[in-house]
Amino acid sequence: MSKIHRSVTLGATTLFVLGGGLGFAVRILLAPNNAPVSLEPTAIRWLEEVVAGEDVTINFELRNRTGKKISVVRAAASCGCSQIVTKNNLPIVTPFQLGPNESLPLQVTIDTSDRIGPIVVQVAMESQAAPEEEPIRVGSRIELNILPPWIAEPSELHLRDAEA
Repeated sequence: MSKIHRSVTLGATTLFVLGGGLGFAVRILLAPNNAPVSLEPTAIRWLEEVVAGEDVTINFELRNRTGKKISVVRAAASCGCSQIVTKNNLPIVTPFQLGPNESLPLQVTIDTSDRIGPIVVQVAMESQAAPEEEPIRVGSRIELNILPPWIAEPSELHLRDAEA
């Protein structure tokens, strides 16, 4: 799981530096801090090596910064390899209500068992304060590179001519 070691605010964006794993690894996350409804962080580039078969779990927070109750009408990930759950590991069921200035901790788990190479997973939420109002759409982009669970060595193969 991700643990924030430091955050720096630059204008309307917050930069988070996280560490994890046995060695220290850095992930760079960007999150806007001026939106009425936000899903933070908004972008993640996972810099740790991920071997196919390992699950990657990322913590998010859905925030309602408005003074009104909102209804979250859609919560989805772009890949069937991903699951969005609450911090208590309960599946997200829409629609659900988020009160004024309330936040909801979420986790996205990516199953890498049948993936190799770079992948991008989009997480999207859609909410409305009232049916007649325009929906507010927020999302996050997760980028990671999945390594195969095997290494082929040697990296070169030389064939000799067959003797007759």
